[in-house]
Amino acid sequence: MTYPNRYQLDALPTLESGWTCDLKYNNGRVKLWLSRLGTADGEPFEHTAYVDVLTDGRWVTVGHYDASVDDHECLPGAYIVDVDWDAYISDLHGKAQIQALLDYIVRGNG
Repeated sequence: MTYPNRYQLDALPTLESGWTCDLKYNNGRVKLWLSRLGTADGEPFEHTAYVDVLTDGRWVTVGHYDASVDDHECLPGAYIVDVDWDAYISDLHGKAQIQALLDYIVRGNG
């Protein structure tokens, strides 16, 4: 089980913007947020990612990690479906390109 690094998180679309963080992943059980703040703003790392887990019907932050490092330990209690992050990101970008092409054709351009 791995958590995505900051480059992988940056490549994901922002699903929602919070007060200080951008929601980058949500599978209905786990959410990953990437902070827009750095250590000068009080964050523990320059690129801090937070992990929320749905527990008893509410979202609970179970921990955070340094997203600028590839080798970080998994957080106890945080269960993320095994994801090949690079393939997941590539698939999202591929779907966006196909949708853009379909939109172009539907508008009578192709």
